[in-house]
Amino acid sequence: MTEETIDPGLKGNDLIKEAIAVFHQNPNDEGLAFVLTKVRKRMKDGGELVVGVELEEKKLQVQTVTSQDGKKWFAVYTSFDEQRKGGEKINSTFLTPIFKVLEFALEAEGVAGLMINPWGKTFGLTKRMAEIVLGRNL
Repeated sequence: MTEETIDPGLKGNDLIKEAIAVFHQNPNDEGLAFVLTKVRKRMKDGGELVVGVELEEKKLQVQTVTSQDGKKWFAVYTSFDEQRKGGEKINSTFLTPIFKVLEFALEAEGVAGLMINPWGKTFGLTKRMAEIVLGRNL
């Protein structure tokens, strides 16, 4: 039994993971639209993402990663297996609805957006993409 079958909020997140793999094979506008469509579908279906929390300066913070271009991103995962691939610094994790994670990223200063599965086939979902998934500013 996988963790995705244990927690209903993660069930179906393999669609996002598969769309990201397709995007890595064809990194074009069509592949990008495919990923955003799958994220939106999971959001509308009540899907959740795993969010890591780390202890920084005696305060719990949402885990971040820095991309090669120096941008800071919130790290989120489609499953606990993805999170465990590189989460040495994570003190705890929690599940949160996809729409809440997107809204949180939009409101946060100093981050470019969400980095989905940063330790595997990763996808940087920018704040603009988050607005598109949420149906804002179209």
